[in-house]
Amino acid sequence: MRKTLAIGTRIGGPPLGAVSTAATNPSPNQPGPEVQRRGHQDALFPPRFDHVRVSTRSSDLIESIILFALQSVDMHQEEEKTNRMGDSENYLRHVIEKEYGVGSVTSLRAVPSEADLTAIVETSSGTVVAKTTTDDFGRWSLTLQAKAQLRLREEPLLSDLVPAVIANDAGEHLTRDGDATTMLMTFQHGASISDVELTKALVQDVAYLQYQCAQQYAGFTPDIDMRAYARPWDLGSFRAHNYDLERYLEPDELKLADEIFAGVASVHERRRPVSPYAASQFIFGDFNLSNVLCTDGSVSGLIDFGDAVVGTLLDDIAIALCYLQLHDRALERGTLFDVYMTELAKYQDPPSSTELVDLGHLVRGRALMVLLNGREVARTEPARSAYALRYDSAAAALLAN
Repeated sequence: MRKTLAIGTRIGGPPLGAVSTAATNPSPNQPGPEVQRRGHQDALFPPRFDHVRVSTRSSDLIESIILFALQSVDMHQEEEKTNRMGDSENYLRHVIEKEYGVGSVTSLRAVPSEADLTAIVETSSGTVVAKTTTDDFGRWSLTLQAKAQLRLREEPLLSDLVPAVIANDAGEHLTRDGDATTMLMTFQHGASISDVELTKALVQDVAYLQYQCAQQYAGFTPDIDMRAYARPWDLGSFRAHNYDLERYLEPDELKLADEIFAGVASVHERRRPVSPYAASQFIFGDFNLSNVLCTDGSVSGLIDFGDAVVGTLLDDIAIALCYLQLHDRALERGTLFDVYMTELAKYQDPPSSTELVDLGHLVRGRALMVLLNGREVARTEPARSAYALRYDSAAAALLAN
């Protein structure tokens, strides 16, 4: 992997334990920890609405009325969130210029994100990336992301590939301003691997990157409650009862779903000798095509740590293999698998035959997860549908073949 230098603006700072409190008391209207979030939906769809939505599904008219009400709640909540933060561009300008020594802000550009407001920010001293959130889950997620990034940057081979978390003027990695929390990072250069031809060399780079990340995370336990919130992209908790399958799947997909859920369950429930592939550990957990960057045909960056989770190496490998197969210019499936696993075998013993079968179950599980989570977001938040469904056709084709 060729490395790309990141901006080195005040990368230091104390361990994450507290956040800067630009405003001393957060708003009393913040959502409490009892609000469980699915994906990036914040607290916009409380459980009572989900219950009504499912129980009235037999009536198209009632469903339409409820969906309209849900969308009204969505818009109202989003308006409240925007009002709390003020105009997002002005808010980010204010926080960055006030709390960070990166110079004045010259422009901001919002980028697609599932969980927070993310913007590429041009300042008088260079380009940075800002992530801002206004809810408890988002604050928890930014804390986790910062810890996960800082851990990988301790490894020299990864330090130039992972964005640096920029400390604020107080020397802290997160800035709290009322009910908003902001994290600032260096900008990682490179194109998404979804935008380039997927070569064997690039597949080898991704495999090596995944291996190095897993090695650096071995034994890592972030001082944060990893069970505080439901994680919709966690393969370890992927269960049929979490979804309204008939709403989101076609009849032929429904038939496959039963088999896939059973396969994933068998992987996580089977008792087997502990191996490096089956042992529980912290993993990056989201090697999708948008998160791996490349320059001149070689991996040059890894971004977006929002789905880092406690899982297994098999989970991590399966996620990477799944997304590589969703590339619109992917290698033939057998070739891609052989190239990836052969690269891994250079650094660790290969998985057993049973673990290879398990890997197949997990790859299909992730593809089904892509369909279900993406379609659910597209239905409940139409404005995000293009982003949520960007892998839908490829995932459906992967499961059908």
